[in-house]
Amino acid sequence: SSLSFSTAMHTLVGLDAAGSPVTPAFNWADTRATAVAERLRAEPALASALHRATGTPVHTQSVMVKLAWLTGQGRALAAGASRWCALKDFVLSAYVDEFVTDYSLTSGSGLQDMASLRWHEPALRVAGVRADQLPEIKSPTDVLPLRERVAEATGLPVGLPVVLGGGDGPLANL
Repeated sequence: SSLSFSTAMHTLVGLDAAGSPVTPAFNWADTRATAVAERLRAEPALASALHRATGTPVHTQSVMVKLAWLTGQGRALAAGASRWCALKDFVLSAYVDEFVTDYSLTSGSGLQDMASLRWHEPALRVAGVRADQLPEIKSPTDVLPLRERVAEATGLPVGLPVVLGGGDGPLANL
């Protein structure tokens, strides 16, 4: 047996250096970054280059656009955030000893290079973040061991395989 997680895509949580949340979870329906998306789309060469590289159009649901808003106009909401991740990544980090994400989630973030499956530097610059502020990208099928203290607290077996899992959209397509 094993354990795995899935959540809605296009979510974002700001964490402090210790991994505790310092922002609310921003979900796909949050439209406060609309003006940022419109400004980026007003630069067709930039918007097109980002879309071609990441596979994600410049839109308000995009994590890249949310981050650009949070590191710019929404800076007060992001005070204290030194790292960023999806909601699933935050929950997963409580169960395993690594700060990781999976490419089913990052594929829709507007931050991942489709060809390399790594963080896309031009998109990171637009978002106002560095790669070291984001989780390491892994495969949705990668397996990590359950933390010992979580096993003890829950009664689950020590070392239970935890499969990274994926976003709701990609898993629904399966």
